[in-house]
Amino acid sequence: MTLKTVFGNYNKQTGVLHVSNHKVANTSIDCELCEHGFTSRGFQSVNVPCLNYVFAFVRNPFDRLVSRYEHLRRRRSQSPKVLTGSPQDNNLRDYFAFVGSNKPLEFSSFVDFTVVHPDEHWEVQYDKFCRQLGSIDCLDFIGRYENLQPDFEKACIACHIPVRQLRRCNSTCRKPYAEYYDSRTRQLVAEVYEKDLEVFGYEFGRVQL
Repeated sequence: MTLKTVFGNYNKQTGVLHVSNHKVANTSIDCELCEHGFTSRGFQSVNVPCLNYVFAFVRNPFDRLVSRYEHLRRRRSQSPKVLTGSPQDNNLRDYFAFVGSNKPLEFSSFVDFTVVHPDEHWEVQYDKFCRQLGSIDCLDFIGRYENLQPDFEKACIACHIPVRQLRRCNSTCRKPYAEYYDSRTRQLVAEVYEKDLEVFGYEFGRVQL
């Protein structure tokens, strides 16, 4: 038996695994699943072929990257001088080491930073699933952030858990993601996330349901 280490929520009794995908409603999904026999999100040792159901959610990579940027920008404004060992503070520490301690947190520079500094919060989603599961084909269902509630309800029905409205957690009021990009950053992100755009059918400025 070959065990794989997967980051997500696991219900050992039913053999159902949710593969967490950073910046794709993880906290909201985690809160709901934990009320129905799933572990809190974390590293799970599982025999993937023996699981009964495996699901995950994806998000337009252009939007997902903006979400992480805004998360870090909000964190920076809350505590501009004190950095802890949290994931967001580690990102901020590495970012300012990259651009210079006196430089502002700008989106264009952040995009450049993510290209040369790998991190699970902006890892190519296709690669994330393949790295942990062995193949994208191991996912029985892939929901979309853009269609979150209806797709989560489909997963609940498949998992035989009650269908309820997801709670909104860690949401941020911001302008549409397309307004953050110029032609250079748009092209750069398109190149880095080419596999996500191809496999999951995403395009810049278009909402897929």
